[in-house]
Amino acid sequence: MTDTSTIAAPTSLARRLAESPELWWPRVRRDSGERWYVPLLEGPEFEAWLLGWPVGQGIELHDHGESSGALVVVEGTLLETYVEASEWLRPDARLRHRRLPEGASVAFGPDHIHDVVNGGGRQALSIHVYSPRLRSMTFYENTADRGLAAVRTEVSRPDLVLA
Repeated sequence: MTDTSTIAAPTSLARRLAESPELWWPRVRRDSGERWYVPLLEGPEFEAWLLGWPVGQGIELHDHGESSGALVVVEGTLLETYVEASEWLRPDARLRHRRLPEGASVAFGPDHIHDVVNGGGRQALSIHVYSPRLRSMTFYENTADRGLAAVRTEVSRPDLVLA
């Protein structure tokens, strides 16, 4: 289980950024047909991103490596499919679903596996904060016979991966 103190800082920062549209609104892209992301803020132990989710666009089941994090929906509606951290190693792990309307937030530890997709009729925007800075993401498939299985890991920041 994740210690709640490890997700308090990303949650607090994500909410503060969401309440400061003057910082992120000028970076919004409206002409892209693909999911996009731009950095908002970075420090030695965290990073914050603005993500744009065109209608129907999403990202498959994944984790955030060793990072805890938080997301806040600042426009539109996202749908999250996730598995409880206590269940994901079990072959009968049950995927859960939740709707994240504008203003909704989700805090998570490094053991959180989820996918996110735009579930509305217009582009959705969300702010994501990760601590420590995001180094890698492992992607998963959910099969009836094996449950969740890792299919690939993408290193997002090779300069931050410890050898």
